[in-house]
Amino acid sequence: MYIICFLIGIWNNFQGFSVKMRLTVFNIHLRLVCLAFGYFMLLTGCTSDELQGEKSLEGVWSVNNIESQYADYSVENGSVIGSNNTTVKSESGSLGLFTFKGNQVTYNFTRNDTTYSGSGIWELELAKVNSGFTKVNQWTLNIANDFVFDLRFDD
Repeated sequence: MYIICFLIGIWNNFQGFSVKMRLTVFNIHLRLVCLAFGYFMLLTGCTSDELQGEKSLEGVWSVNNIESQYADYSVENGSVIGSNNTTVKSESGSLGLFTFKGNQVTYNFTRNDTTYSGSGIWELELAKVNSGFTKVNQWTLNIANDFVFDLRFDD
């Protein structure tokens, strides 16, 4: 009887060892899979914000809202440092179209009862600005040195 219990104890320990061995191998495989997935996401998700912004502009865009700010601006070193007597005029509706193809843009839009149309080379600039405790993207679109627009990309 004692020998049978001893053999059963050895068998149970041996089975426990194989279960532990399988769990350890499973944990190693799971870690490798998670590591490979994380590495893949890192490689595919690290496209620069500038490149993503430029790709986002490709195509035809309709202008549905224009907000114009009028003020006496104080400019220093090419940057606005302050303004006085700010007036905001908002317009909405079907105001025009922008067509981005490559580095060229064709535009036709109406602002303050004046129609602007033409084409030119465009450039998208990105600045990181403080917003509370984090930094956020601030986009500026320059079109043929004729227009400067502040952009916001939404999901």
